Amino acid sequence: MATPPTSSAQAETATPDGGPAPASAPAAPPAKSGKAKRVLGLVALILLGVVAYEGYRWFTFGRFHESTDDAYLQADLVVLQARESGYITEIAIAPNAPVSRGQIIARIDPRDYEIALTAAQNSLEVAKSAGLQLEAQIVAAEATVRQGEALLIAAEAQNDGAQKAYQRARELRTNSAGTQAALDAAEANAKSAAAEVESAKATIAQAQAQLGVLRAQLDTARLDVRVARTQVERAQLDLDFTTIRAPFDGILTERQIQVGSFVAAGSRLGTLVPVQNLYVGANFKETQIADIHPGAKVGIRVDAWPKERLSGTVESLTAGTGQVFSLLPSSNATGNFTKVVQRVPVRITLDEADRNRLPLRPGMSVVVEVDTRTGENRLLLPAPAAQGEQPAATTSKAEQPAATTTTGADLAGPTSGAATAGGVPSAAPPVAMPAEEHLDMRKLVTFLLMVLGMFMAILDIQIVSASLPEIQAGLGASSDEIPGSRPPT
Repeated sequence: MATPPTSSAQAETATPDGGPAPASAPAAPPAKSGKAKRVLGLVALILLGVVAYEGYRWFTFGRFHESTDDAYLQADLVVLQARESGYITEIAIAPNAPVSRGQIIARIDPRDYEIALTAAQNSLEVAKSAGLQLEAQIVAAEATVRQGEALLIAAEAQNDGAQKAYQRARELRTNSAGTQAALDAAEANAKSAAAEVESAKATIAQAQAQLGVLRAQLDTARLDVRVARTQVERAQLDLDFTTIRAPFDGILTERQIQVGSFVAAGSRLGTLVPVQNLYVGANFKETQIADIHPGAKVGIRVDAWPKERLSGTVESLTAGTGQVFSLLPSSNATGNFTKVVQRVPVRITLDEADRNRLPLRPGMSVVVEVDTRTGENRLLLPAPAAQGEQPAATTSKAEQPAATTTTGADLAGPTSGAATAGGVPSAAPPVAMPAEEHLDMRKLVTFLLMVLGMFMAILDIQIVSASLPEIQAGLGASSDEIPGSRPPT
């Protein structure tokens, strides 16, 4: 360690024999300043306050909340498509404009469909006319049947008289009171009268058969009328489809048509977004959903408005992770396996008061925070009935299970309370218990280690601040105060 240079007064002072003068007394150490110590103490106090606040907040709030930033606003979008083909003649809605249910969006050239409607209406009138003609023919056929019945009555009367005359002529001929010529004439008249009766019956049968044919033709004509009426309705429907209307309230975006463009059936016209029915799709890790239940309260912050806080409610949890419903689900049955934490989509409904407070749009990123102390802790699936066991019509109050839910382990497989072969359960079915608030020991240990680390850091700072004056005094010592050092020659 080099000695500090001596002052000019020390260089001029010497002993009478030419020896070096005795060294002067060492300079007094500088007075200890308390400013650095106060600053370090203040910093340590602030850090300790921050740690205490965060610990208290986690203990009373944070451990009861699950949050994720893998969440987005979503809506049930509808792609509008043309039902009929033709040229666009009118567009009534500007791009990204709000529309109401039933409002006209665009029109397709309706002339071809108007002609088709007119032709269908004409076919309907022809079918109706044919039906009216058949009804008139049926009336005439019924009159013919009645005429034949009247002729049959007359023929039967004549036949009765002819038969009686023949019997009298035959009796007279037998008694030799009549001539053979009179008997022959009576016999001929009787046969002719009988033939008239048969002819009248045949006429009636023919008229009745014709009446049946006409009635069958009338039924066919009525069916033709129904078919023609259906064609008219279809033509009217096709004509109505040339006017494109909004199926519900929303905002029309991504409009892909212009006046004069040709569209075919199924062509995409635009997308209708129901912004009044937005919801949040949050993808929680599978390690976070144990205490998330439908009905739980949710705090929502939109990245576009970070200072605004929205409220919502958990509506449902998807029946599977996102990987299960992907286009190409992974298969871990072969090759190396790397475990990846899966995510479960959770649907969150926005509160009515907050739904229209901001101009929200689907696809916006949000941060959600679910209060796990709320929600309906209920079964996701009904418990299956035991084989051979009939559900009871009524149960007593003592036999009714509590209205609680089971955990994921209860839904994972069959329980031990299965029914025996005789239909009597061997054990009582598991009763779902309400979820209890529990303290996560891992988080608690982490918190305690963090507090201990902060305490050790503060202790080190205090030790350094207390030892700093002594170190500074040691650095400012003269060469005579340092053992083993030689004075300069």
